[in-house]
Amino acid sequence: MKTFEKTPSELLNYTRKWRKFLNGATIASDEWASSSSVTIVSNTNDDDSSTVNTASGTVGDESILTCTMTDSNGEKYQRSILIKVVEYRGE
Repeated sequence: MKTFEKTPSELLNYTRKWRKFLNGATIASDEWASSSSVTIVSNTNDDDSSTVNTASGTVGDESILTCTMTDSNGEKYQRSILIKVVEYRGE
């Protein structure tokens, strides 16, 4: 599972590329879910990728964001990423 870091004040997008799963199909729908304090603001998709826009989070928390994608042939796929919420480091 890919891991990313964000601070509570950041509004960040994460994109999942589905091309290798689609075999000529396109994305019919996608849905993102968060296991914890990271908030899903919105999500979008195009023919072969799904993007989620995230906000907030509690420092020290780890949220698993899971995308469930259904393709135009009715096949469903699910993949997750891990978001670690960290303090702003002033970088």
